[in-house]
Amino acid sequence: MTSDKTDIPAVLGGLPAVTLSHEPSNKWPLLTDEDEKAVLKIMRDGDISTHPVIRELERHTRNSPANPMHSLTTMAPLPY
Repeated sequence: MTSDKTDIPAVLGGLPAVTLSHEPSNKWPLLTDEDEKAVLKIMRDGDISTHPVIRELERHTRNSPANPMHSLTTMAPLPY
């Protein structure tokens, strides 16, 4: 029985299974100029805690089925 580089894990000297560049995954999350402008606008408005966008985000997060506390306190079925 002979083995070649494909039979050995990469960590032991074999060929890597994934040969794609790691560059894109190391730059997550991908932020656009639009994202940065939106964040800066909220910060420059001076009312981060009470800004309507932040309040909406909090409301959405609080009521999201992905929120563990929401999932524990309500046994509502998912909408899909």
